[in-house]
Amino acid sequence: MKLLLVRHGQKDKEFNSSRGHDEGLTSTGKEQARRLGLTLKNQNITHIYCSELKRAKETLQEILPSIGMISVTYTKNINEISRGIYSTKQEYTQALIESGLKEHKFRPLEGENYFDVEKRAGKFLDLLQKNHSSDNVLVVGHGIFLRFLMLRIQGLHMREMAYLNLDNASLSSFIIENGKAVFFLVNDCTHLLQYAETKQEAPKTEVSS
Repeated sequence: MKLLLVRHGQKDKEFNSSRGHDEGLTSTGKEQARRLGLTLKNQNITHIYCSELKRAKETLQEILPSIGMISVTYTKNINEISRGIYSTKQEYTQALIESGLKEHKFRPLEGENYFDVEKRAGKFLDLLQKNHSSDNVLVVGHGIFLRFLMLRIQGLHMREMAYLNLDNASLSSFIIENGKAVFFLVNDCTHLLQYAETKQEAPKTEVSS
């Protein structure tokens, strides 16, 4: 299986909650996703899984014109970690402080902690390996969920997430054979420059007399 993992483009606001605060992409985020689509057009993608959150859906909509009509499954199983009842970063941070817990253990009311997301990632990986062992699969999702998915693929401990960064509209590629990753490339953003449309003119130098 060839697995292509895409983090959504730049979103409108700093904090997102699953409770009615599902922001879409900025104009920059849409352009990031469009350029990402150009680098995906020759990947022979056979199936797409996309988060149900708006920023992921909008990212995919910018990608699809480059790769054509491919079967898409929209699923909450790859949504970002749910912050529950909290709709702002300030509210969430205050609740975290008051809980006295480390962030990875803190489960907000009606939300998830890191252990919950790790479990979801494991179940999703099992689904991929069962149904797409010989396919080229694109997954459009979110930073925290995708990092847990990568850790599951590599069989790494949760603490390793501190060393794993995913930028907006980044592409991470894995080739998985017999349940093991035989190749991987993480957080590739070269497409953002490769498909830039304009180049700045070099400044003119004045000749002094």
